Amino acid sequence: MRVAVFSDHVWPSAARALAFATVAAGDNGPAHPSEPELHRRVNAGQRTYERLRRASPDLLMDLDGDGLLHLLAAGAVDPEKPIEFNPGYRAPLELRPLHQALGAPLASFFPNGIPISLADGQPGFDWPSLHLDGWFKFVADRAQVYELQQMGVPGLSYMPAAAPDFEYGTRPLEPNAARVPIAFVGSLRGGFFGPGRQDALHALTPGLMAYAHDRGVVGAAFYDVYHALLKMGKPCGPEVAPEENHRRLSAYLRARQAYLAICAVARRDRFVMLLKRQLGDVFQLFGEGWDAQYGLQCGPAPATLAEALELFRTALVNIDLPDEGCECGLSARVFEVTAAGGFLLALARPELAEHFEIGIEIETFHDEAELLDKCQHYLANPRRAAEIAAAGQRRTLQSHLYSHRLREIVRRLELPRAPSTASAAASEASAAYFNLGDWIDECRRVVPRPRVILDCGAFTGTTARLLRRAFPQAEIHSFEPVSANFAELERAAAELRVNAVRAAVSDQDGETTINLTAGGQSASLLGFQEERNPLVLYHKITGGERVRTLTLDRWCGEAGVDPRCIDIVKMDIQGAELRALAGARELLRHARAVFLEVGFRRFYKDMPLFEDVERFMRAAGFERRALYPSAAPSVWGDALYVRSATPPAATAPFAASAPGLAGSAPGIASVSTAC
Repeated sequence: MRVAVFSDHVWPSAARALAFATVAAGDNGPAHPSEPELHRRVNAGQRTYERLRRASPDLLMDLDGDGLLHLLAAGAVDPEKPIEFNPGYRAPLELRPLHQALGAPLASFFPNGIPISLADGQPGFDWPSLHLDGWFKFVADRAQVYELQQMGVPGLSYMPAAAPDFEYGTRPLEPNAARVPIAFVGSLRGGFFGPGRQDALHALTPGLMAYAHDRGVVGAAFYDVYHALLKMGKPCGPEVAPEENHRRLSAYLRARQAYLAICAVARRDRFVMLLKRQLGDVFQLFGEGWDAQYGLQCGPAPATLAEALELFRTALVNIDLPDEGCECGLSARVFEVTAAGGFLLALARPELAEHFEIGIEIETFHDEAELLDKCQHYLANPRRAAEIAAAGQRRTLQSHLYSHRLREIVRRLELPRAPSTASAAASEASAAYFNLGDWIDECRRVVPRPRVILDCGAFTGTTARLLRRAFPQAEIHSFEPVSANFAELERAAAELRVNAVRAAVSDQDGETTINLTAGGQSASLLGFQEERNPLVLYHKITGGERVRTLTLDRWCGEAGVDPRCIDIVKMDIQGAELRALAGARELLRHARAVFLEVGFRRFYKDMPLFEDVERFMRAAGFERRALYPSAAPSVWGDALYVRSATPPAATAPFAASAPGLAGSAPGIASVSTAC
């Protein structure tokens, strides 16, 4: 596997860690894809082509699109002679992308999103460039992946940032060795609201509207507010002329820039100001712009990566706040701090729980009061902070280096695999990202011909219909407790060839009241979350209904279903998934795929969160295959777990809390059905 790298920042060391052969594509300087002077891009493309064509790379890898270069399509060109263009030159008709000329895919990683300056480039050029065959764009801002996909841009994939492959010290920090009590590293780069910026009100209106909407509907995407809700502009699309697409994209990206500036004040600036004003010199700020903008004392940012890592390691508490250039996602700082062995206290967002165990490997806060409380707590308990930092470092070094991201890129592009090593295999198994595909298709890859499928929370048969279409031979049992929903499910049961069971799956057999809610599909065994409920409009209780509850383990015995035959379990039961899993421990010893709704914030009372479900499933011998975003991706999503190839022995959270399951579950012994 031979990789041509355009950046000396992260990819050369990542490729070496995977034992890939590397070729330096060179420093292209001003030939960035957002460079408006087209001739510079092409001159750099000609020079790079001459450098790489004999090396025959399998993959071109860059950071922030530096490898998107072009050649003149006609004939050979002297790489030493600058190319000049007339003002009327139309690039798409006469240029050829470098990666296509070399016959290798180009993979670009954008840790801070695809730059807004694309909108300032060449009309009729940049929009078609986004659609080039063979250009794969891996973006750490999930919202930007969504908006560009809505515009019809191909080759997009979400991928979180990472830490560089580096020789990290793993010796825990002694509390008396800390040089800084609480630190934040980051400059105020945007300055959108800074001195001299008197933007017209109409330029701010879309961002202000979207921000206000997001306060009421958590997780709303700016793209949807701008185009669908408030209809402030027409969307880009393949049927629109390139020049018009360029104009629309420019207007949209400028409005989005204002929105991100507003978000930066709310998610970043306010907490920096709070800590400096409340804690004084206990909180140290490293970065530029804070003094000019807010009058806050700040020192220079670390000049090198080594200096930054040493600062992260020797600060008792490192504060992480969202990057000001992204709508959502994690910055590289999360992974750099933890890789260095620093203790991380981060503003809570759902992506953190995808990669770390909260409270065990990192800590989070939601508001000003919790931030100040946790700062004081960990300043008073430095050894606990050091324990969390050590656990976070282990996780990052195992799963979140750029070599892990590069291995995943190679896997997704189905390129020749890296030489197999034990550490690489372990890291690949632990990597997981939001998946924009279909969970049933993924199940089919894991279990091509499932024998028995359990559909828990069947509603009126929506999912059962999809499962039947995908698995015509499977035996499907659908569980739905609400009488009105069950009546429709039962009417459709014969057509769908499913066994409809009117019951709520839980951790006990008996009877209880299910809460009916304003949202038709939101009935739950859990109560209403009064405080900070992000889905309050849908989950307000409107009534109740007495329903039967059952455990899946006991139901197997009563129904004569051998748990060894159950291959797929789907649960969408509104926050009660962990209860139902606790009542299915014997079944889980045999299931091959489990699809669950998971919550990143509580919208039912005492609702377990994603990290609780994740911990349970790991203990049960499963690994997460995929995480699927919802309409409110910061609040909830769906997770697909598959049986681990090397399942661990049942750990305490799984085995010790399984009363009555030392051998088989009650009633299981009487089952005679053969698989």
